[in-house]
Amino acid sequence: MTSTIQSTTTTTRQQQQKQDSPPRKPRVSLWALPIETPSSKKKHRCEHCSESFSHLSNLKKHRLVHDRVKPHKCPDCGKRFSQLSNMKKHRLTHGQEKPHECPDCSKKFSDLSNMKRHRLIHTGEKPHRCPDCGKTFTQAGDMKTHRLIHTGEEPFRCPDCGRTFTQLGNMKSHRLIHTGEKPHICPECGKGFAQQGNLKNHRLIHTGEKPHQCPDCGKRFSELGHMKTHRYIHTGEKPHECPDCGKRFTRPINMKKHRVVHTGEFPWRDDS
Repeated sequence: MTSTIQSTTTTTRQQQQKQDSPPRKPRVSLWALPIETPSSKKKHRCEHCSESFSHLSNLKKHRLVHDRVKPHKCPDCGKRFSQLSNMKKHRLTHGQEKPHECPDCSKKFSDLSNMKRHRLIHTGEKPHRCPDCGKTFTQAGDMKTHRLIHTGEEPFRCPDCGRTFTQLGNMKSHRLIHTGEKPHICPECGKGFAQQGNLKNHRLIHTGEKPHQCPDCGKRFSELGHMKTHRYIHTGEKPHECPDCGKRFTRPINMKKHRVVHTGEFPWRDDS
């Protein structure tokens, strides 16, 4: 009986000591420790494109690209830049000689490389090839923008709704939905448009121009999209597929009408 009491007392003391003693730190294998790499040191991450930077100052400078804040103004012409170095480089163009003349259009350039880059417009060369799909571009910047299609990056964020875009121009055009602006006014009738391309197409109503010619039969169209749709007659393409049976159609409206066979709905019919 005495031994049982002593055993119970000893067990109680051991349990009390375990409760009073600080918790032991779990052993961590050296192999489990994270390896510090150059990328892991970049702790400042951009919330718009997830690019990382070692220093906060570099992140703030990078953000200007997304915000399109341009605090550096050229004192000569007023043009603004997001980076001070770009503004300084731009200032060199003022009062500078332009000895490099384009042999095709006589436009002059201060820098030989800029003239050579400009000449690609005339020669039609596209030296910059997308490594993902092989599509070629005249300018390196256009190729880089195109590559965002493959990478899925959309670095330009709409400040109104948060929607992201691969191109700054597309984001600016999208913002007109929120502001309601229609800055492109038809000089003939005064109708306003959010997109400049829509205004150009609209103006063809007044001018009667049909600049888009079918290369197969010569028929002309005011809108490029109409000409492309017309060409399906010649090529035999039927890009619009019925999701119910797989039947293909040249025009989307014909596919929608066909789908009534499956759905029984007549969206264009007024039963009232």
